[in-house]
Amino acid sequence: GVLVFSFLDGETLSLARSKHPDVLQAVAGLLRRLHSIGADAGMPEADPIAAIGRYLEIIDPAQLPVAISTISTYLARLKPLPARSFVHGDLIPENFIFSSDRIYLIDWEYAGWGAPEFDLALIIANFELDEASADLFLDSYGDHDRAAMLGMRGAVVIREALWCLVQVRHGSTAADLTSYTALCLQRLKQLLA
Repeated sequence: GVLVFSFLDGETLSLARSKHPDVLQAVAGLLRRLHSIGADAGMPEADPIAAIGRYLEIIDPAQLPVAISTISTYLARLKPLPARSFVHGDLIPENFIFSSDRIYLIDWEYAGWGAPEFDLALIIANFELDEASADLFLDSYGDHDRAAMLGMRGAVVIREALWCLVQVRHGSTAADLTSYTALCLQRLKQLLA
């Protein structure tokens, strides 16, 4: 129930800069430290598949570029991942700020107890990493379940697209949300086409 504001003098990460090897290594190190934090008893669960289920209950199926049955079939093939660490749950380039020689992670609204592969998949999907960049990032991060992360990558693409549709319907219609929604729906179509 507490929100803390603190000004960080730095540069927000851009999608173009997010693919730089030094940035990917810094992000991997930050996430490795984050994922080593133990769980708090009152921490909410961060599960993209559960979020997808909640979003599908309130989205008009006509808004989707693919059938709900296609989404359900994709999700049914995924291996359940046990929650085992603190995760951020909203890793987009704009939630990283570089200040001097440090990198900061902001916007903790979706943080909770989850599988590290959730955050790793968010980076690969939302940073639009090609195979070589993804390999560099994952090698820099270290130990993880690669097969589970690849499945989770699709789940985070679906979740992001559905989140956008919920926001458009119930929230803001800011210009950046309109363009981000178009991007996320395009990613969803590419995933499930």
